[in-house]
Amino acid sequence: MLPILTYFQKNTDYNGIGVHFHRYHQLVLVREGLANFRINGADYLAGKDSLVIIRAFDTHNVSIRKYPYKRYVFTVTNQLILNALREPKLLSLFLYHKPDARNLVLLREDFAQRLSLVFEETIRECEEKKPMWSSRVIMLIIQILIELYRENPGLFSAGDYVNIIGTVTEIQNYVALHFREHIVLDDVARKYFVSKYYLSRKFKEITGFGFKSFLIRYRINEAQHLLQYTNKPVAEISGAVGYENPEHFIRTFHEIRGISPLQYRKIAGTLP
Repeated sequence: MLPILTYFQKNTDYNGIGVHFHRYHQLVLVREGLANFRINGADYLAGKDSLVIIRAFDTHNVSIRKYPYKRYVFTVTNQLILNALREPKLLSLFLYHKPDARNLVLLREDFAQRLSLVFEETIRECEEKKPMWSSRVIMLIIQILIELYRENPGLFSAGDYVNIIGTVTEIQNYVALHFREHIVLDDVARKYFVSKYYLSRKFKEITGFGFKSFLIRYRINEAQHLLQYTNKPVAEISGAVGYENPEHFIRTFHEIRGISPLQYRKIAGTLP
């Protein structure tokens, strides 16, 4: 997928691939209808003027409850967010997977309408791709986040993590670049001059995942993409995402996704 994608959808019976996760973040602005979002085991009923926040690697699925169902969907890769944003408060909306992190917020009607206009502008930029369009969309991302912060600062909870957020951000970038290689927490901690015990604790507090779990999810997500969009055999995909032993890869994939890589390829191939 593109690093940035914004679109408007309405009146679809398609409820997704079931429980899944991906490496990009989503903001879903519901303008009409009703849908249940199950995110990390919790249910959120999103009606008109609801904003749903689905962070990278959140397990989730969606079921539509009331039609017509109309919503704006904004997706941005974790990599782009980490590269584009430098303000810890704004980053916190996407990076913090703590138990108290909010996935649903009800907006005032006038504020939802204001956000809709910004979403429509991002759609035009993504569709027309005029010169500097991606930079323009990044500016619009920041505008959306600043508007949200001014309207509802409680969504943004960098708190005591400001001093470590830069390190965690760099490590996530490092994983994105080197996930195919052999990576262990000890080596990463030494690279960034931090205690591995402190890093392990703070990494999980901020991202919601231990370092090893985050790395595994990143690799499995990359594997999902290759299974869906290429014809590469499973053994080749295994090596491409950092697993020397295909059997280990298949077991890990099944543990994370609940189905085998080949079953996933068959299901993913039927998606619209």
